[in-house]
Amino acid sequence: MKQIGTDFQGWPVNALTLREILHKLGFEEDSETITLVKGEDSNKLLDSYPLTLEDDGMGYGIKPMLITEVDNEVYEDDDSNLNVFNLFRDGYRQND
Repeated sequence: MKQIGTDFQGWPVNALTLREILHKLGFEEDSETITLVKGEDSNKLLDSYPLTLEDDGMGYGIKPMLITEVDNEVYEDDDSNLNVFNLFRDGYRQND
């Protein structure tokens, strides 16, 4: 994890790597593979849409977005010296 800021209460805000995200979702890793630990919700997880939530910054709510495209090219971001890849997202409406 890399600290990228602090929240309004002074707690650290950390960016997660894809590895850390997969571990939190229930995947396990050995020296050659990353696999989802078999559980009754494993297929449900794999067939679910990740919903990203963006705070509106004013305390009124969040802006939910769905991932629409993924770019698997990994590159170094010159400003932060981090390896990154791109996810593109678009608006999500609750009634759709």
